[in-house]
Parts: sequence; structure tokens; C-alpha cells
Amino acid sequence: MIADKLISRYSRIRDVNPILKKIKYYAILRMLLRSLTNIFVPIYYTLSKGSKLIPLDNTNKRIIVSLTTFPARIGKVWIVIEGMLRQKHQPDRIILWLSKKQFTSESILPKKLLKLKERGLEIMWTEEDLRSHKKYYYSLKQFPTDYIITVDDDFFYPSYLITELVELRSRFPKVIACNRAHVMKSNLDKDVKYKEFEFIYESDKPEHNLFFTTGGGTLIMKEDFVEEVFEKEVFMDICMYADDVWLNLMAQFKRTQVIKTKNHIEPIPIFTSNNITLASMNVDLNLNDKQIKDVLDHYKSANLIYSN
Repeated sequence: MIADKLISRYSRIRDVNPILKKIKYYAILRMLLRSLTNIFVPIYYTLSKGSKLIPLDNTNKRIIVSLTTFPARIGKVWIVIEGMLRQKHQPDRIILWLSKKQFTSESILPKKLLKLKERGLEIMWTEEDLRSHKKYYYSLKQFPTDYIITVDDDFFYPSYLITELVELRSRFPKVIACNRAHVMKSNLDKDVKYKEFEFIYESDKPEHNLFFTTGGGTLIMKEDFVEEVFEKEVFMDICMYADDVWLNLMAQFKRTQVIKTKNHIEPIPIFTSNNITLASMNVDLNLNDKQIKDVLDHYKSANLIYSN
């Protein structure tokens, strides 16, 4: 598939030559690949026939792709869902969680998005707006024995994403399987600095000190986290902008290990009119550090925090 080839090439770019990096060769190459992907993949999706989800009788360990979006990106979220519908290992369900506070009714949603309901997309409505936490919160709560795969609303994903995550989780049943991760450089009882986390390209074993990014594609289950993961009043108060931080700490408190896919897959961003992402805001403004500290401070008395 065209998206697979472009993402594979994009994922192999490394800033290895300091001279080429200085003249922005790698940055230009990335931008070229992002532009080609944003032009040709949506055209391919529109002109080619995609598959339809086939409901299975499984009542346990179903694969559920769970995501959310907001008004600024609602016009292009169909691209992400189309990519999930074209996975080599099809999910059992694809659920898009939308807040009634942001979208007054289904009738105002883009026709391209609504058309995907005919092929298996489910649009679920929430009364409250938990922001990016909608991505995982309701699915973990409603489907506690199923595999939940989280993706973001602004990336092109390869058709083998689900295959790699499910195979990895099958090999390590009690471990969170992710596609993108960083190595945490300090224990939770120390001063954690997100910018000091080391991005990793290759990993081959479960570890306690890996920080997964849910938007890169992550397979989780309710059993991976402490029960506090559902304390929405807490995360909306002190960790509103960082579902990654919240889920990682809730997994750390449970002592759940994380493993990254062996082959590095770097999803390609979808161009949108809103260029400000939660990731860039949290990192650039050091909001991740604040939210990590606030969560740790909040749960100190609960005897959940430990040293790796």
C-alpha cells in the first residue's frame, strides 16, 4: 500500500550526518515525504475500495481501535479511520468518541466520516468532554477484557500496525505493547524531566522505564493500570492535557512493563489548519514535567509511588 511505503521511508530517516543536519537536508526530506503522503494517500483512499469490518463472535480479547477528535480536526479524521479499516489484521471494532459539548449532533459531521459507518465505524457520544482522555477512558471502562488500541486523530498509520501490536502482546500477555516510546532517565521518586527522556528506535524486551506515546499506536488493557486510572476528576484537574502522562503513571503504579515494536514505525502527520498539537505544547512549555509532578504529588499518600 502507498502509505506503507511512504511511512517506511519516513521512519528510516536519521539525523546521522551533522553537516546534512545543519543544512536541513533531513528536515527537507521529512517535509517532502509528509507532503507526498498528504497529497496522494487521501486520493488513494478515495479512489480505491476499502474493506468492511466483519463482526466476530468473540466475547473476550476483541481488538478495539479507540480514538477521539475535536472540531478543528473533524474534517480529516476520516483518513485515520480509513487507515484502520485497511489494516492487514482487522480490528473487531473501531470507535470514535465525540463529546456533545463539541458536536451538537451527528448531522453536522462530515459526510466522508459518516459514510464510514457503513463499513463498521461506530460513533459514540459522551455528555462530558474529557479532551484527549476520551481516546482511552470509555473504552477501557466499557470493555475491560478486550484489547484497546489507541491512535491519534492526526496521523497516517501503516497497514501492519495492528499486526505488530497484537503479535507483541501475544508474546508478552501482561505487557503494554507500543509503537513509540522513550526511556525515562530517572525514577518516579526523583525530579523527572521529560526533555531528558531518550527516544528509542529499537527495543527487544519488556522494561519498567519505557514511556509509551498513545498516539503512535499502543495496545492496552484495563488490567495494565491501577483503578485510579478512572479518576477523571483528578486527571481533568491536574493532567488535563497529557493522556500519555496519566496512562504511563497509572501503569507505573501497577508495575506494568512496556515493550516497543522491534521495527520502528514513525506515523506521518496529517496536515491540518490547527498546527498546535498537545505533544508540542506539553514538551515546548514543559507542561509534561508539571503534570508528572502534580500526579506524583497527588498520589504520594496513596503508597503507589515506588523506585524502579
